[in-house]
Amino acid sequence: KKEDKGSGKILNQSKQESGLPVFDGREWLLTVSRNMSFWHEYLLTEGIFKYTKDFGVDYSVESLSITFDSTQTHSFFYQPMFTEFREIVGTVFKSKESIAALKRKYFDFAEEFLASLKRADEELTVENFKEFFRQYARYTPGLMITTIFGKVGNDRLVSLLKESGFSELEIAPLVATITYPEEHTPLFNSQLDMLKIGSGIQHKQIKEAEIESELNRWLMTYQNIPVNYCDEPWTLADAKNYLADALKKDCKNEINKLEASHTERLARKESELLKVKNEEARILAHALAEATFINEYRKNIFSTVSLGFRGIFQKIAGKVGSDNWRDCFYLTPQEMIDILEDKKIGLGQLKNTRKVAGMWIRSDGIVRLVEPKDVERLGQYIKEFHGQKKSEATTGAEVRGFSANKGVVRGVVRILLDSRDFSRLNAGDILVTTMTSVDFIPVMEKAAAFVTNEGGITSHASIVAREMNKPCIIGTKNATQILKDGDTVEVDADNGVVRVLESEDKGVPDPKDYI
Repeated sequence: KKEDKGSGKILNQSKQESGLPVFDGREWLLTVSRNMSFWHEYLLTEGIFKYTKDFGVDYSVESLSITFDSTQTHSFFYQPMFTEFREIVGTVFKSKESIAALKRKYFDFAEEFLASLKRADEELTVENFKEFFRQYARYTPGLMITTIFGKVGNDRLVSLLKESGFSELEIAPLVATITYPEEHTPLFNSQLDMLKIGSGIQHKQIKEAEIESELNRWLMTYQNIPVNYCDEPWTLADAKNYLADALKKDCKNEINKLEASHTERLARKESELLKVKNEEARILAHALAEATFINEYRKNIFSTVSLGFRGIFQKIAGKVGSDNWRDCFYLTPQEMIDILEDKKIGLGQLKNTRKVAGMWIRSDGIVRLVEPKDVERLGQYIKEFHGQKKSEATTGAEVRGFSANKGVVRGVVRILLDSRDFSRLNAGDILVTTMTSVDFIPVMEKAAAFVTNEGGITSHASIVAREMNKPCIIGTKNATQILKDGDTVEVDADNGVVRVLESEDKGVPDPKDYI
């Protein structure tokens, strides 16, 4: 038993009546389950403790995480601290001036981050490698800040709009409209650029012999988009497939439609903002639009870095007898430095002992590895959390959330918890998941609508839904538990509700298989 210094209670190292797991005498809230490496999580754990102040949030966050098979990471936070952190983040975007200053920090820090990677790649010295790690850790708080603001800022905006007299039915589409960002995301730009290549071919401005060169240029700019933290970049074969799809359409007409849609959305945004008289609400709408763009910008920076460090990792792995750069995902930054300094590391043994691994940080700012017995206990909690018995949804059952983009469609539910299962989704199906990320893009293009457990108006699903103009309901909390794979549903994103029209359990794979 240990003392919980926040409450004065003595807590057993087990689950409490709250259902939350206890570690180090305190209850921890499972907040994110993502495809992130053990190596990345180490620097994130350090970064959100040491460098949040660099983004204007003067608060050190203590965190805990468990990683399965080096890439499936589940992040916990000490609940009272996480609540306080959320409240502080909500005050950062308080004026247009402070929003612009924060946006500039994301840009400036990104330049330094990318420059440190370039130096390490060109000259792999211990000094350059350490500086790359420092820059990596410093940029990681940017991941949390916009994500959290997307939720707390959205909640505050909804509250202000209610106070201003807007009805429940008006608020969700109004928020989606007035928070639409002016700047395109990297994904949108990649699609637009591919259509321009297609248009050039259709109008004989690009010759047959020039096509592959154009696609390679496209790849040089956009191949990193689906990488996220652990996934693979687009290849020339992918680019050729995207071009083939583009050429099935009148590319020039598609370009005009996309640009006209963007212009129309911006005009509608300005028109709807005139109806919002509350100045705080107007500033919040602007902040959420900027946070939406920043959210995708900083993801793209990490995708760029995650592709760019692979040559370095290959060199590190090679020094300990491995031909697989991904083996570095099992290592801590210090262990990688040790390898670079020619110290002996038993990579095979580390991989074996870290099939399930954990780390945590407390007020002293030191990242520690979690003891095996606690790793096992917390790992079991995660399996139970994601594998809990599904509710018995029947015809007529409903799931409610926040509408990120309007529209009403019907289709078959496909619950996808991991990219390894994307092949199960067919064109026109309804994508249901915990949350989306850039690796979900191929299935999002095929899906008729998106439904997520998590996320605010700045979330990836929300952004992509508005760019693709597909119905999207976010923040349902329990869609993956209520809905069953194979259910026929109506996604009514006009009203933020998913209705089960016909319930049919197709035997979705056990969620524990994804962990």
